[in-house]
Amino acid sequence: MEIKKINTNFKSILLAVFATLILAINAKGEPLYKDPYKARDLVLKNQNGETMNMNELEGKVVFINFWATWCPPCIAEMPNINKLYQHYEDDEDVVFLMISLDKRFDTAKKFLDNKGFAFDIQEPQGRIPSDFKTRGIPITYVLGKDGEIEYTKVGMGNYNTNRFKAFLETLKEK
Repeated sequence: MEIKKINTNFKSILLAVFATLILAINAKGEPLYKDPYKARDLVLKNQNGETMNMNELEGKVVFINFWATWCPPCIAEMPNINKLYQHYEDDEDVVFLMISLDKRFDTAKKFLDNKGFAFDIQEPQGRIPSDFKTRGIPITYVLGKDGEIEYTKVGMGNYNTNRFKAFLETLKEK
């Protein structure tokens, strides 16, 4: 009796998984979301109260950094990110999103004011898309113009290098 009950539960779970897979793929075997930006519907608010949606960035190379003021490696990498930002500040094809994960955005705004970095900081106004969920910060992503994740780094990085700039330039040309 007990084995039959387990077997029935297993079949139910297997059926549910199979149905989910079928729903996630269309007749051609492609994901339903061909456009990654549609799957990443996230509204962000910057330190000035201006809002934007990530799906508005289609056609741009997007540098995304998740950080917090309580994270020493996050703070340590910011001067180099700021220099990289200043290099691309007037380039309309490259966008920087410095997304604060502080519980209180005011803390992040005060930090930005004290440090005098040139980039804006953003606060998520909803759930962070599953593509960007992680257990560790800092984490940096770079999206190509098509919205695909082209680069991911968990932990502190030095992005203000000739090699990384060449990588961004390559993405701009795609």
